[in-house]
Amino acid sequence: GNRIESMASAVEAATSGETSPGGSGGIPGAVAASGPLEGVVEGPYKRQAFQAFVLTYAAHTSIHLARKAFAASHEELEDYWGFDAEFLGILDTTFMIAYGIGLIVTGQVSGYLDPVMHLSFGLAGTAVSLALFGMSALIGIKGQNYAWYLIIIILFALFQSVSIPVSVWVVSGWFSHDSHGKVFGVWSTTAIVGNLLGLATASLIAFFSAENTALLQMLLIPSFLVLVMSLLIFYFLQISPNAPAPSPAEDSVPIADALAVPWVKTYTLAFSCVRTVDVSLFFWTVLYLHESLGLSAGDAALVAMTYDGGLMIGGFFTGYITDNFGGTRSGMFAVSLILAATTALGTGYGQLVAVVAVTIFLLGINMGGPVLLMPTAVAADLGLNSRKDVTRTIVGIIDGSGSLCAALGQLAVGYASGKLGWTTVFLLLAGLLLVGSLLCLSIYMVDVDRKFELVNTDDYVSDEERVHEDTACIANTNSSGGDSGENNNETAVLISRDSDSSAEPAAGTRRRHIRHASG
Repeated sequence: GNRIESMASAVEAATSGETSPGGSGGIPGAVAASGPLEGVVEGPYKRQAFQAFVLTYAAHTSIHLARKAFAASHEELEDYWGFDAEFLGILDTTFMIAYGIGLIVTGQVSGYLDPVMHLSFGLAGTAVSLALFGMSALIGIKGQNYAWYLIIIILFALFQSVSIPVSVWVVSGWFSHDSHGKVFGVWSTTAIVGNLLGLATASLIAFFSAENTALLQMLLIPSFLVLVMSLLIFYFLQISPNAPAPSPAEDSVPIADALAVPWVKTYTLAFSCVRTVDVSLFFWTVLYLHESLGLSAGDAALVAMTYDGGLMIGGFFTGYITDNFGGTRSGMFAVSLILAATTALGTGYGQLVAVVAVTIFLLGINMGGPVLLMPTAVAADLGLNSRKDVTRTIVGIIDGSGSLCAALGQLAVGYASGKLGWTTVFLLLAGLLLVGSLLCLSIYMVDVDRKFELVNTDDYVSDEERVHEDTACIANTNSSGGDSGENNNETAVLISRDSDSSAEPAAGTRRRHIRHASG
């Protein structure tokens, strides 16, 4: 009785453009969408939504800043600590594998942990582990003690893996489904911005510091910045009132349940292909430009940066187009990845620096949508297709699997570049992009077929009819008074979801479920 009344109030508030704090069974994303921050909850919550976006953006950017500063310190680690190139490669590979595993595990366990505490703890752990790495020589642990540094780098990776599943869940809770593309198109630039800031920080420290202190400052200053963000998250981050409370540990969502959500496995495979290509370009483009086109290290780095610029542009516009002009993200991804495969071949076969610079930029634009949106906006979209709060688990599965495949893929790229040549490397990368495109195309074709079938049946309900029908079903349920608590809860979950969906068949499915729940 009371639950059904509160549900009816929530539907009434949704039709009037308001949000009901503390509504029963609210799913992240069930918010009004209007005003200067389109898709953000109205009234007194607009400031909190903007604050949550900025805080999580700054926090995840600080993590990438610290990671890039550590990568930039490799030369100093060789010169002053006696690390050789082989061990540095082992450190980097260990980090990526631990990070991928951490994402999968974190996505599952974070459902029963307080999100603010969890994110703050992950940031603090990142800061402490990086600082501990930097101070190891000061406390008498020499560079040849490889086991110690492997343990520290594993902790460094595991603590970082907390950030993105929790952050995506927090941000998606403040924004409606039909704004996820734009929102995460901007939010996902954290990696690019953090990498640029980390490189700039390391360069400035190396320029202004004495040689014997530069390494320590390269590691301690980023650690301090991440620690500051941990405190800011702890004291100022707020969770959407529509977000579900943490579940008891025994009610956590198994990975198998998250994998059973439609398209999670397909998107995981597609992102594994995309992420492998993205990481390969990140690590190997400068060397390719130096060896194949004879560019200096500085000039090659400048040309390679056009890829990052293309990623930012492509990610935002892909999200904007899919949010505002209809269509599914999978269709856009399929087209983008075909174009990316073409530009990858142009990069591998290019002989002129100007031509290669243009193809690298275009490659970034075409890769931007899949790289930036699959583990964020798409994962948040897929989380709405389950009655359970599985968004964080899905983020961890997609992003973690992509990181693991990328780590293993670098072994293949390293072998192919040395034994088979750079042309073969870009042929392999183009092949992976085509596989990713086919996977996305399979999602798109099935969604289109289902939508066509529903439009031609009585089960199809338009977006405009949906809220009115839901309200009528609630009224019928309330008057009957005989529904079980389980069915009431099912109706609450279905009502609280955002009306828009990347997979349109949910409209017909929702109608059948509500009819069943209301008898």
